[in-house]
Amino acid sequence: MVQHPISAGCGFPHLITAASTGLEQAAYCDAEEQAAALTGWNQSYLQLSGGGFHGAIQRVNLGTVRLFMEELGSTVYQTGFLKDGVLALGVPLYCATSGMFCGTPSGRDALHVFSGRSGFEFRTGNDHVMMGIELDAEVANTLYSESDNLNLHNKDAGIVAAEPGALDALRQVMSMLFDTANATPNLFDLPALRLGMVDTLVEKIIALNIAPTNAE
Repeated sequence: MVQHPISAGCGFPHLITAASTGLEQAAYCDAEEQAAALTGWNQSYLQLSGGGFHGAIQRVNLGTVRLFMEELGSTVYQTGFLKDGVLALGVPLYCATSGMFCGTPSGRDALHVFSGRSGFEFRTGNDHVMMGIELDAEVANTLYSESDNLNLHNKDAGIVAAEPGALDALRQVMSMLFDTANATPNLFDLPALRLGMVDTLVEKIIALNIAPTNAE
């Protein structure tokens, strides 16, 4: 079972575990500190619910593919954008209440595409856990044919329909990788194993069948 650092309290931020290629995780008491923790996302967070902020991020770096798990104990309004070519997907793990992502209701069974020419906006629910995956362009462009790949600077971020079974399969693989990183982070120092993890993740993403329909 994935461990949740949010329950460990926070410093400003409080680094709980760090490894070069294994698991890195930290808890936060400040929304903007947490927003800045995901490098390359150019994010800003505004806490909407009352009380003190508490959140956490776990990260696993596989090189051209990076995973994160973000926990929020507060309702937060997020805005941000990623550089062209990076494919960033969000797979909810737990949502106590529904949110709104780029104008569309957001729930556990919704695939969130954070990449896009206009950036993204996201009002999370309270008590929210999102798993995310970033793929560099060299990996993202192998998902589909050249004429039908995710050319992300020509489309907008938003909720994308995905087959529920395929989405759950991706969720299970991502959860397994976080469990493995928590239990045996040294395994991620093995290049062949990291490549195998990337191949498995790419396979699960292809199965989502999310080739774009609104590219210009």
